[in-house]
Amino acid sequence: MTDCAAVLRTTQIFGELTGEEIRKIADLCQEETFETGQIIFKEGDAPDKVYVIVQGKVALDMGLTFSAHVRRRATIEIVTRGQPVGWSAVAGSEAFTMTARCLEKTIALGIDGAGLRRLFDCDPQMGYRVQRRTVDLVRSRLGNARDTLAYILSVVSHDMKAPLHAVQSYQQVMLGGYAGELSQKQKDMLARSSERIDGLLGLIDDLLDLSRIDSSELEKTPSSLVKIVESSLENVRPQAAQKELKLTTDWPADLPSVMAHPARMQQVVTNLLANAVKFTPNGGEIKV
Repeated sequence: MTDCAAVLRTTQIFGELTGEEIRKIADLCQEETFETGQIIFKEGDAPDKVYVIVQGKVALDMGLTFSAHVRRRATIEIVTRGQPVGWSAVAGSEAFTMTARCLEKTIALGIDGAGLRRLFDCDPQMGYRVQRRTVDLVRSRLGNARDTLAYILSVVSHDMKAPLHAVQSYQQVMLGGYAGELSQKQKDMLARSSERIDGLLGLIDDLLDLSRIDSSELEKTPSSLVKIVESSLENVRPQAAQKELKLTTDWPADLPSVMAHPARMQQVVTNLLANAVKFTPNGGEIKV
């Protein structure tokens, strides 16, 4: 049998506690064994236990949503002996924020979350020390999640930009007349398409600069809202044409500039228009 008290003394969140406090928590522990590939708990489940790994390796996976139809799982951290998983049960949260998946046969101490919180109610000082160390743990794992997301974005950027550059090169060849004569209408359509690709390439570059995701760090400049809306309308015009939707506009000719980050503002407007296109019945009208 595992010496629960000895294991708890090595953990990040319980390591500062006294021997008597450790013994109280040890009374709440139950040794559990999991096979390779088994899920200890899933993201979104109600948190009933916090676990301390005694033996084995556990991957902490998080779901990442890239769009309404694209969701992937990413491993944020690998947890080994003496490390806790399931901090949500310590904090009394409503759901686990990650999935714990065994990479090999694993032995863990399952600590009753409700019992742990009752101990904290009886001894707030002990609860404060454990919660403070839990916050440090969460901060560390959020940093790992951020680093993982940055890596994913770098891979996505590379994989997306290469074919976009290739498409743009073919368009330039066609616009140059090397693939035969084009009508003026065809040239205009190719030119607008090339502009959209330029915008998408710029958006991919922006996504890689994670520091700019914080709105307080976005560089705002005087921007023409009319130009932003007109460009956004071009983004959704093909989808609107497929549904035979009529796009109309109505704004003052002397509409003043606004202080904004043009690319982010265009994202906002394009999202609004895309929703309008999606939810307007075929043959309807969208007025901006």
